[in-house]
Amino acid sequence: MDPMSVAGSFKGTVFHTWKGNHPCRVYVESGRVYFIRRSAGIDPGTAAVLGSQFGLLGGLAAGLASATKARSPDLVRDDDSTPPEQLLSKHADNYVIAASDIVNPKIEAKGKLMSYGKNEGRWHFTRRGETKETVVLLETPADARQAISLLGGLLGRGLRNESGIAGAPANDPWDTSRWASKADRGSDSELVTDLPVPQDQAEVVDAMANLTKLLGDRAPAAWQKVRCEVRTASPGSPRALEIIVGNGDRPDERHTDVEPDTYQAAMRLARQLSSSVRTFPGVVIEMTRLDQGRWRNNVKLIGT
Repeated sequence: MDPMSVAGSFKGTVFHTWKGNHPCRVYVESGRVYFIRRSAGIDPGTAAVLGSQFGLLGGLAAGLASATKARSPDLVRDDDSTPPEQLLSKHADNYVIAASDIVNPKIEAKGKLMSYGKNEGRWHFTRRGETKETVVLLETPADARQAISLLGGLLGRGLRNESGIAGAPANDPWDTSRWASKADRGSDSELVTDLPVPQDQAEVVDAMANLTKLLGDRAPAAWQKVRCEVRTASPGSPRALEIIVGNGDRPDERHTDVEPDTYQAAMRLARQLSSSVRTFPGVVIEMTRLDQGRWRNNVKLIGT
């Protein structure tokens, strides 16, 4: 099935040396990568080999394997459009990784059959704080192209493309930490973020800068630091987002910002960072006053 049939995802198999591989549907959404176990029966080529070598029993084994996979309620189907956040609890092997925890990612060309098994490309990366490398096998050329497109959009030029497949960012190192909006480049603010925002997404950068400008303009003169949390509101709240602002040096001094223009700026940022406000992970904005009305602004996802 074409991986584009479920937007924002591709099919892959997490490779393991000493235990069975884990077929997954890999979702790229809201600054995170979700690995959701999926149904994956024996492919026709393998089934044919089993049938030719083991006769009727081989054919039955292949058929039963495929049927069991297809019936399993805890494995995601290729046509399932359920958001990945809702699928996490369906299987013990499902998990999610923040983009900021993906280190040294690269896409390689398809490997030899004896090393990794059949694949059309491989995604290698290491999780922050770990030494063991994760290898995700990409099943089809379409999956490889989709992976490059989605991961390139998430990780920017930090993703090295060694596959020869078009569509990935250039291989030169890329620092995702510093940004300036097209409206404020070279002016009175510095925006620093750990968010995995591709450099060409100026709208995201501008949304961040607009919100931090409003927060800075409204901060009391005595405040040297501002801390703001933007997150989805609790069920039953009149608004979709909750904005909590406080003195960065006094964590107990916090209040809910209900100004319409601040809310609109926060909503714009949420919509730029997530396909739906419902799945918006939330951000923490930490601002430090510099001089002559300038601020140093740090933006990161909640929980990172």
